[in-house]
Amino acid sequence: MRIIRNATELDTDDIKKIYECALYGIEGIVEQYFKFEEYVEFCLKHKFSYVAIDDDVVCGVLLAYEVPDLMFGKILYIELLAVFPEYQKRGIGTELLNILRMDAGNAGYQEITLRTCCYMNAYEFYKKYGFKDTKTDRRYMSFMLK
Repeated sequence: MRIIRNATELDTDDIKKIYECALYGIEGIVEQYFKFEEYVEFCLKHKFSYVAIDDDVVCGVLLAYEVPDLMFGKILYIELLAVFPEYQKRGIGTELLNILRMDAGNAGYQEITLRTCCYMNAYEFYKKYGFKDTKTDRRYMSFMLK
């Protein structure tokens, strides 16, 4: 039986494992990130973070938070949506998005945004769900000082 529930601080280790396996396939890569736990804690404070549990395994995560927006006042930004590879293609990502969509609508939000790369499988997943590519984002530009 599958359960989707709000994520808590007790889920941080599971979120870390899902992040590593689903996005990189490399266990321990999160150790290279500065303050991963604070990153998760920040997202959890916004009350739009969820975990999926299937077969008694925390197998999926969605972390989202509110950001200010000039047009809508506030929008929700999806920071992370990931599912263990062996649990993918079972509708878990869609269920996580559905609960976020419902909760966001009930809370008065008008837009949910995210960033992904067009060359990744996630791009097609989001497109199929109904997300639109704005083609105006210059998010991949950076300037290194050192």
